[in-house]
Amino acid sequence: MGLSLPLALSIPMDLLLLIVVGGVGAVVVLTALVGWSREALLDDDAAVRAAWAHADRTEEIVSIARCSRGRGALLELDGAGDPEPRLGLVFVLGDRTVAGPLDPRELSRVTVEADGALRLRFRDPGRAPLRLHLAEGEAWSARLRAGAARV
Repeated sequence: MGLSLPLALSIPMDLLLLIVVGGVGAVVVLTALVGWSREALLDDDAAVRAAWAHADRTEEIVSIARCSRGRGALLELDGAGDPEPRLGLVFVLGDRTVAGPLDPRELSRVTVEADGALRLRFRDPGRAPLRLHLAEGEAWSARLRAGAARV
């Protein structure tokens, strides 16, 4: 026993639109209420170290320059005998964190904006620029520029 007309075709368009929009809206509200839409936050050094370890990074962190807004951090890593210390980067991407080594030569532009934020632009066009509000933004800017100039 089959229907001669699909159910979707027998519902008035305005009612169908109301059901779809209402359903999507309900999912969005439920997601926000349950807390699934919260962003990760790097609010202390322990959170930065945990994000670094979660990315299976084994390099030891020597110092952390954390963004005052909890959106990222620049790291100085133990170079294991390298004359120049290695650098690392941890940043928030939605409800997760991304962590890995940072080679200053990967940066196409490093600037300090009017509000003091350090803006990092990468040579790879697929990577979005990052803004980090660091207390020592000028010093990191100079350090990254010097590293990018090295060949």
